[in-house]
Amino acid sequence: MISLYLLKSSISTRSFLTLVFTSLFLVSLGMISHNAFAMGSSGCYNEYHAPFVSFMINNGTKTFDALANPGVTFNSDGSFNVTFVMHTPSISSWNNTNPGDAWYIDDYFGFENGACIGPVGPNQNVTTSLAISNQRLYGGYVQRIIFGTHASSSATFNVQWLSSPQYSQNLQAMPSNAQIGLSWSAPFDNGGYPITNYKIYRSTGSGTETLLTTIGNVTSYTDTAITRGQTYFYKVTAVNSIGESAPSNEANATMPGISGDAVTATIPVDSPSGVGVDSGTNKIYVSNSGNNTISVIDGTTNTVTSTIPVGNYPLGVGVNPITHKIYVDNAEAYTVSVIDGTTNTVTSTIPVGSYPISIAVNQKTNMIYVGNFGSSNISVINGSSDTVVSTITPWLGYIDGVAVNPSTNMVYATTTCTCLHPYAYLAIINGTTNSLTTSIQKGNNGYGVGVNTVTNRIYADLSRILYVVDGVTNNVMNMMSMGDANDVGVNPTTNKIYMTNGNAISVIDGFTNNVVNTIPVGNSPTGIGVNSNTNKIYVPNYGSNTISVIDGNSSSTFTVPSVPQNLQATVDNSQVVLSWSAPSSNGDASITNYNVYRGTSSGTETLLTTVGNTTSYTDTTVTAGQTYFYKVTAVNFVGESSQSNETSATPTAPVTVSGAPTGLAATAPSSSQINLSWTAPANNGGSAVTGYMIERSTDNGTTWSTIASNTGSTTTTYNDTGLAARTTYTYRVSAINSVGTGFPSNTASATTGAIIITKGIALSNTQSTSGTVSSSNTITISNFNVGSDSNRLLVVGVSANNNDVASVTFGGASLTRTAYSFYNNDAEFWYLKNPSGTGDITVTMNGSTPAVVGAYAFSGVNQTVPIPTHVVKHNTSPTSPKISITTKYANDWVLDLPSIYGGSTLGTPTCTQQWDVNVPNAITGASSSIAVPTAGVITCGWTANSGDLYDDAAIEINAASR
Repeated sequence: MISLYLLKSSISTRSFLTLVFTSLFLVSLGMISHNAFAMGSSGCYNEYHAPFVSFMINNGTKTFDALANPGVTFNSDGSFNVTFVMHTPSISSWNNTNPGDAWYIDDYFGFENGACIGPVGPNQNVTTSLAISNQRLYGGYVQRIIFGTHASSSATFNVQWLSSPQYSQNLQAMPSNAQIGLSWSAPFDNGGYPITNYKIYRSTGSGTETLLTTIGNVTSYTDTAITRGQTYFYKVTAVNSIGESAPSNEANATMPGISGDAVTATIPVDSPSGVGVDSGTNKIYVSNSGNNTISVIDGTTNTVTSTIPVGNYPLGVGVNPITHKIYVDNAEAYTVSVIDGTTNTVTSTIPVGSYPISIAVNQKTNMIYVGNFGSSNISVINGSSDTVVSTITPWLGYIDGVAVNPSTNMVYATTTCTCLHPYAYLAIINGTTNSLTTSIQKGNNGYGVGVNTVTNRIYADLSRILYVVDGVTNNVMNMMSMGDANDVGVNPTTNKIYMTNGNAISVIDGFTNNVVNTIPVGNSPTGIGVNSNTNKIYVPNYGSNTISVIDGNSSSTFTVPSVPQNLQATVDNSQVVLSWSAPSSNGDASITNYNVYRGTSSGTETLLTTVGNTTSYTDTTVTAGQTYFYKVTAVNFVGESSQSNETSATPTAPVTVSGAPTGLAATAPSSSQINLSWTAPANNGGSAVTGYMIERSTDNGTTWSTIASNTGSTTTTYNDTGLAARTTYTYRVSAINSVGTGFPSNTASATTGAIIITKGIALSNTQSTSGTVSSSNTITISNFNVGSDSNRLLVVGVSANNNDVASVTFGGASLTRTAYSFYNNDAEFWYLKNPSGTGDITVTMNGSTPAVVGAYAFSGVNQTVPIPTHVVKHNTSPTSPKISITTKYANDWVLDLPSIYGGSTLGTPTCTQQWDVNVPNAITGASSSIAVPTAGVITCGWTANSGDLYDDAAIEINAASR
């Protein structure tokens, strides 16, 4: 048996047991050496011994070849990607050519890890991509990584992990002599570079800290710029040459604390460790771990009235105030002693798990829950039979604290995971089913836990941070750094929470979650017992051999705060910014809120909003030119202060950049020129437009180049010349005023030149647009030019996802639908013979839907039979769009129109792309074309980056002559 001699003389029982069991776990695990791989059997099915033929690494900025440069070293600040190719031999290791697996092994997790890849066949390249992250979650070291195969093939490389420092640890804030002293521990890792500075952040509200000051490489700071009665919240970050760490835990302190909660008696006992209270009989039961007894204390006289022998090394004490039974953890005996509180005798001894150290009692169900630190489980005892009826294993880890809410029959346990890197959890257990409901992972060490049965709040100490959890939603509501905290006690009558903290008890106001008092007690306090009937708190002081008795009845007289001071209002960018100073007195209770009042004339203010414990507010709900009047009040739990001084401000409209131009249209009058036209923005930002910036893209808007940084003119047309023939260009336009360049317009595309087949068809213009149809269910291509050559034909393609087309018009003339597929999505072609001039193409849908619309203008088309044949297609399983059509005549054209849902990106068309537009998370519509010299089968296809269902339509355009 492991001796607990050191435990008996230590300050923290749980810290020692954590060290003992973690050490045993690491010794049993052993250290794995990976200087060479153990290339044993992988267990893959019909394995092909495939060597690496390519092994590439990308760290986000560069690519490295691990085969060409074995042992290459590169930097990474968090993760990188490897892509390797293995080539299977002509026969498997089972001497056949049947499908099987390839195999590789790696050690980047810190241990060897093999993987089977299949199915594969003979003479095949198998590609695998992996994302590798820093498993230690920090930088400052070089990791050697090896990949290997059964074909005696390997790739070796070295990663220099870099990072900013890890967060500073154990930030504490302690008020003293009208100042607050901060102290913290340096990060456990500096990210590979020396720490140069620490930054101190402070606020008067939790989670809203801003930079207070920057100091050197020291781990303490004294804040003297504080106000009496104000609670301050702090966080600290560490800085190295790479950058700034994440913030530390949050710590807070108030100067001064609320009076009351004073020690009124000190009772001598022998080596006290745990305490339990019978509120019905006003008896207190203290476990004396040094002499294996229980001291019984009369709560009225504060005297020891009896001493009861129990098992070896008693720790936790639980009491049922209804049955007046007392349950005692005997840590080294692996048992629980049951004491009859009326006779002060042990009536039963119950075997439980190893090293029981905590205990909780549900007085309503008469169930007792024993936290077994050593066996990492909870023994459930039926108080009627005093037998173990169930065992709960909430998580892999040591059980530290146990608490129960009799009102909800929920059990709560703090645990520390027995992992290489420890994690702390609050396990939430259903007491009816004795099963884990959920868990909350915070920090790396679990300590005490308590429950307020009235408010249904749970208070869990995880890594010296007190987490306040809503017992209904199981969400963390608040968190407080508690220094050297360990055990938790809750008084539901006063809604106060008591925590051991060094040689003192921290008192927390359950209404505000602020530390309101710090009470010195004896040396090394190890537990807290609360009598909610008498409001007395009992603290066993292991190092002093005493019990401190605290009177929890506050003697303070609370009042509302005094008036907030020096309220001021300033105008900033059409907003009113308010600032004020805190009241000179908070009424001896923490300020929780400020109420902001507003009116449009003096003395008429009404409540505008309530803000937290902050001394500023920005009013964004104002109108330029209107004068507003303001007052502010302060609020604590008693009530609201009188109103502050009145202030006023008149916001003005700010001058901003211009809005976006609208109606951008692009036409291609020749093979080397595209003409643009647009409408000036409706909102010039309060400053006259003086010119326009023109941008152009050759990849459908993925990247842009500026072709005119400032036209220097208010003209809303522009001719782009010197372009390549048969090329699609996309444009956008932004207005410029005195503030700068405004928002870009819609995009418009056009294709230069005409691709003409002798005696055949000419394409004179294409244009596309996209968006969600308006409330009138329409979407428009503006100012489309159909050309002036003879035998013209206008073709409009529509791709949509949840509605089809009702009608299409050009300059008021109706088009005819010729091809229609509306199965998964909507893909339709419409046409109009012999149109003329320039006009708007208006598509009306049968309901609101994202849609992509594109148009073709042809000449040289047979006007009697312009579209001799068409075909439509859809799929029933995800794949890339493809469609085939058998043309009837030579010198014709084929147009393709796919429609695919879900944000899929189309690419690599087999026919010439005309437009390819993705409406994010909605529909992708595209179209391609091809000239057909001879009649026959034509196939047009696209590649989708992710599979989804599609519809596709294709039509043949008939030439007027051949």
